[in-house]
Amino acid sequence: FGARFTYYMANKVESLKDKRKEREKTNTNFPGWDALETEKNQDGPAILLIIKDDKGNIVNTVRGTNRKGFNRVNWRLNYPNKGGERLNQRGDGIGTGNIMVTPGNYTATLVKRVDGVTTVLQEPKAFKVVPMYDGALPRKSYDDMNSFRDEVLTFQQDLLATNLMMDNQMQK
Repeated sequence: FGARFTYYMANKVESLKDKRKEREKTNTNFPGWDALETEKNQDGPAILLIIKDDKGNIVNTVRGTNRKGFNRVNWRLNYPNKGGERLNQRGDGIGTGNIMVTPGNYTATLVKRVDGVTTVLQEPKAFKVVPMYDGALPRKSYDDMNSFRDEVLTFQQDLLATNLMMDNQMQK
């Protein structure tokens, strides 16, 4: 299950390192330590698929591939994990990455992000998420499901913040 998107890129979005390597094929002059340091610290170009609901709220951002030609990216129809990054994680943290979206209308926008600047590569494409089957029990309304999901996410973030604060206090 999930949504699969296919997109075509005429050329790969090049990083500073890619450009330097191409330049070194004909010019072997040393670019300088500052240029190498800037290249090393550059957050490489990213191709992203931004998923929004029918109200315009960002639901998830999925990383695509940065290659010339046809590329595919899959979205598992879920919300991102809002558990945060914890140092010294033992693997028993609360994760929210498995919360699925409710059926409805969504859009996907293909963008590239280079040096912190986001540029739209493809205008939003609309698609619809539909339930696969009806269960044995009657389904709650999608508005009820959305409000419950928001309450659970808020509670989990508050619980995570409380646990982090308590861990810090216990270490002191």
